[in-house]
Amino acid sequence: MDDVTFERAKALFIEGVAQFEAGDSAEAERCFEASLALLPERASTLVNLGAVRVQLRQTRAGVACARSIDRARCRAA
Repeated sequence: MDDVTFERAKALFIEGVAQFEAGDSAEAERCFEASLALLPERASTLVNLGAVRVQLRQTRAGVACARSIDRARCRAA
């Protein structure tokens, strides 16, 4: 991964947090998904995406994000 990709993913993540805090869960979800597309399996992004999905009443999708964190951790070990 190059620095440009990392910085773009970081900017999308930060924007997702800002949108979530502002109450725009749908836009936060879009930002977190875009960030995750650039940096797959990033735990912090998966946690936030899961929280957004639970808030959007997409509980199964939120739980799936948590399970993805566990799988990523197992692959890294």
